[in-house]
Amino acid sequence: MLRTLARAERQILGGVLIGAPTNPTELSGSGVFTYLAMMDEEENTANLAKFQVVTIDRATGKVSGTVSRADGSIAPVDFDLTGTLDTGNHIEGTIRSKTGNLTGTFTGRLFGPAGKEIALLYRLDSGTDYGILTGLKQ
Repeated sequence: MLRTLARAERQILGGVLIGAPTNPTELSGSGVFTYLAMMDEEENTANLAKFQVVTIDRATGKVSGTVSRADGSIAPVDFDLTGTLDTGNHIEGTIRSKTGNLTGTFTGRLFGPAGKEIALLYRLDSGTDYGILTGLKQ
């Protein structure tokens, strides 16, 4: 189970990921995992943001995708993710908005049996905005 903090709490505390991390021995050394993911899903109150694809190539350790960042009734912003997955199923990398004006970093991991969930904490370089990306394996 993953839990996210409300926007007001994130501005003060950052974010917290709670769950059962995937045991690295449960995953094969190769193959591509596909997740439908969204940034700040709990903020998608007007259903403007849509789930988009994040892929993890187990053979190369490459993490990539484009995801929407929900923000209530404001039009969502799409971000490109580029990162790596290590042998312990830890994920880290960078994010950049499609407009190029917002950049940041993310860190997280796979959760659940066979990596059925992905969860990442992100922080924009402005230092004032944090959030959580969550997704389910397809």
